[in-house]
Amino acid sequence: MLSEHSQLRNLLYTIFPVSGLLGWGAKTLSPEDFATLEQLAALPMEEFKSLTKSAKRFNKEYSDRANIPASINRKQLLSKLGLYGICQGWELIQRGIKNQDELKDKLLEFSGLPKLQDLVVSHFGNRAFLIKLNNSLKKNISCMQSISTEQYLRKRCQNIRANSDNV
Repeated sequence: MLSEHSQLRNLLYTIFPVSGLLGWGAKTLSPEDFATLEQLAALPMEEFKSLTKSAKRFNKEYSDRANIPASINRKQLLSKLGLYGICQGWELIQRGIKNQDELKDKLLEFSGLPKLQDLVVSHFGNRAFLIKLNNSLKKNISCMQSISTEQYLRKRCQNIRANSDNV
């Protein structure tokens, strides 16, 4: 997308999808939630697709259909994963994931949050030392100006600070 729109390239470092709800749901997925997803994965595809057409339909009470998980369990799952996350979990279980921890890892990966975390750390984390140094120098300059210390020391600190901005 950035390569197609030069105006965006000037404003944004990068663009990629992130689903905070899915990431939070993946981190907090309980054994009960996993069991509900497994029950949903046991449904025929057409029945699952019909059930997940809308949140309202997903939350509806189906007491006459024993193969559908209880409404309270589906509501809890929906609040954690959203319909997108439920569909992703269903797909992963259909593809053979039988372990809750493996499912959590895959859902977290699909959320995009690990990629975002890596980007933030690589972009800002490596600059932490320079940011701290710059703040310390600003404080020193401010202190020197307030107590009228020698001009040489103030200029020296300003030069160091200017050089740290270029690194």
